[in-house]
Amino acid sequence: MSNEEKIGGLHVYPNEYEDFAFCVNSCDLVEVSFKGNPFTWWNGRIDDQCIFKRLDRYMMNQVGLGYLGWWNLNIWQEQGLIMLICY
Repeated sequence: MSNEEKIGGLHVYPNEYEDFAFCVNSCDLVEVSFKGNPFTWWNGRIDDQCIFKRLDRYMMNQVGLGYLGWWNLNIWQEQGLIMLICY
């Protein structure tokens, strides 16, 4: 939900994601930390038309975090598949 989650293309303005941010805050969700490439989408173009974005997010509420305690996700994305390893 910030410009750090996108490389290339048009600038991202807060009004473009404020509905999503409102929903996340209203549901008391927190983003689970992860290791891996932060960009999960690429437009397939090269040079100045290339765009990378982070589209996938992993969020939990406080109850879910209480069940799992402190944990991290390793995220690997290859050929459209995402593998999550919790530890």
